[in-house]
Amino acid sequence: MFADQSLQYEFRGIQTCLEQINTEMNTSDSLVTTTLSEINTNLSTISSHLSAQTQYQFLGVSWDILLPAFISILIFMLGYLLNEWLKQRDKKMSRTLVRNTILTWADINLPHLYQYAQSIDELAKGISSTPYLSTIPCTPQHVTIDVLSQFSIDRLMDALYIGLPRSVDKTQKKIMFNQYMSCVSLLKEQQKTVLEKYKEYYDLVHEIRNEWDIKWRAYIVNIRQNNMKLTSAPDSPEKRYYQTLGELIKSQFTHEVNFAENEKIIEASREYINTESESVVSTDIINTNQVFNDLIVTTIRVHSLKTYSVAFAFTARNIAECAKLFGTTIEFYKRAFNSLEAK
Repeated sequence: MFADQSLQYEFRGIQTCLEQINTEMNTSDSLVTTTLSEINTNLSTISSHLSAQTQYQFLGVSWDILLPAFISILIFMLGYLLNEWLKQRDKKMSRTLVRNTILTWADINLPHLYQYAQSIDELAKGISSTPYLSTIPCTPQHVTIDVLSQFSIDRLMDALYIGLPRSVDKTQKKIMFNQYMSCVSLLKEQQKTVLEKYKEYYDLVHEIRNEWDIKWRAYIVNIRQNNMKLTSAPDSPEKRYYQTLGELIKSQFTHEVNFAENEKIIEASREYINTESESVVSTDIINTNQVFNDLIVTTIRVHSLKTYSVAFAFTARNIAECAKLFGTTIEFYKRAFNSLEAK
């Protein structure tokens, strides 16, 4: 009789645990909840049977042998069911986290993507149209693309492909998943490219600006010195040569170099030098022409800065097109997630 009372005590303990688990479980986990309820019912039946038994055997087998085996199997089944339930719960929480993060990010940042593309396009237009040899400020809208790339491919595959409703066409799921991954990858790469390209542009402008300052000053000083040297000299082709070049220099170096105005001076000077260089020859003129040719080389480098305008305009178009495609992808996932919640 003592063994029966002990076993009944153990059964009641197991029943209490099962009832607590069953109560705390999410009602959506119907399979696990049903199974635990059945186990609880069976335990109640066995406990009642033990109370009614006057013998210590069941079907000819001693309870001392049967019950340990039965309890071991029961504990194994219970552990297995709990483990499966926890796995399903964690997977569901992971999917929800990934989906909510993506949708929240899209709602907040999708408008910023278009602003980001527009700011880069304005940078491209500024580089193309500026008459000054100075950098165009770059203040693009910062977009935290890294938020979207923080999840592993396994978690994204589970949340955006495997976890979608079966009613969604498999081909469509593949297309949209690939589209999402491509958009995130492209946006992240383009943002990095913009930063690197602008730094390259910024450094090159300052390098060319310093080079221009030195060569432009050298040219002006050369013309002035030769004019001063020939001031008291009688009229000559060389004197007229330097007087003409001096008159062509109408714009002096300022802190903000208006390259468009200086280029007009250079073009006029080059046309005059090419016309007179063969008829007027001297050591000083040869030296002046060399200084001028060095300045022409820097002028060519200044024009090369316009290529950055083309590069930034191309990047702006890519980002704008990608933002549009990303918006279409997000709308697809919103509809798919809503259909899951409706079930």
